[in-house]
Amino acid sequence: MTQKSTKWSGSTSKTRPQVTKRKRLRENVPDFITVLEWPPYSPDLNPLDYSIWGYIESIACAEPHESVKSLKKAIKKAWDEMVKRVVDSWPGRLQACVNAEGGYIE
Repeated sequence: MTQKSTKWSGSTSKTRPQVTKRKRLRENVPDFITVLEWPPYSPDLNPLDYSIWGYIESIACAEPHESVKSLKKAIKKAWDEMVKRVVDSWPGRLQACVNAEGGYIE
């Protein structure tokens, strides 16, 4: 944060104003999470990266449909099953990511 604005700016400059920002945040925001504590971005933990569309298509279109209504019903059922599968697989994926120290797991 700056004196002139209340907007957060994560930008850096050669004078390293972010050090002052981080210090101010640590002093004034009890739950401030430092950069070193941020979890790394892992596409393996992104629920939309679980081959979602291929899975939905393979389940919903496993058999031909006689109507749009039937197709929509099959897509909804496949979606609901996929959500359960993603939720159930989350702890294992998270542990695999931790074991790989944030590296690729698949």
